[in-house]
Amino acid sequence: MTIEVGLLGPGERCMWSGRPHPGWFALRRLGSHDFFSFACFAGAVFLFMGLAAHLAMPAVARAQADPRSDPFFIGLLLLSGAAVVWFWLRGTRTKYLLTNRRLVIDTVGPFAKRISVPLEHVRLIVLRSRVLSPSDLIFLETGQRGFPTWGFKDNGFIAIADATRVERLLREAIDQTFSTRSRGPSQ
Repeated sequence: MTIEVGLLGPGERCMWSGRPHPGWFALRRLGSHDFFSFACFAGAVFLFMGLAAHLAMPAVARAQADPRSDPFFIGLLLLSGAAVVWFWLRGTRTKYLLTNRRLVIDTVGPFAKRISVPLEHVRLIVLRSRVLSPSDLIFLETGQRGFPTWGFKDNGFIAIADATRVERLLREAIDQTFSTRSRGPSQ
C-alpha cells in the first residue's frame, strides 16, 4: 500500500499500513455508541412524526392503513440505510498506519478526521478476534460526551485482516520505544 509522504514525520518509518474491510467496518460502527446515540435521537423524532401522522388520520383510514406505508417505518428504513452507506463510505476512505513512533487513523473526505497517537500514550491494547470476519485492534478508549451511562468510545484499527500480526508489531514498537527513550508514558 502506498503511504502519503505527509503522514510520516522526519525520521519516521512505516512498520505496517492497511485499510479496513468497508462492509465489516460499517457493521462495527453501527453497533458503536456513536450510532446508538444518533439512532435514539433520530428514532424519537421519527416516532413523534409517525405518531402525529397516525393520529391525524381518520379512525376508519387508520384501521385500513398498511403498516408498511406508515411514515415512521419508512423513516426508520431510510435512516438505517443511510447509516449503513455512510459508514461503508467512511470505511473505504480510512487508512491505518503503524510507524516506529505513533499510530495513525486517517479518514479523508467530508468530515475528515485524523487520529495520531504516540506510542508512549498507548495504555490499552485489545485484540478483538472474530471467527467469521476481520478482527479489531483497539488501542485507545476515550470517555464519550453526553450522558455518562453511554460508556466509552473505542478507537483502533477496526476490521483488519491481519490483526494478530499488527498487534505483535505494535507491542514490539512500544517495547522499542521505551528501550530507546528515557521518558515514561506519563511524561
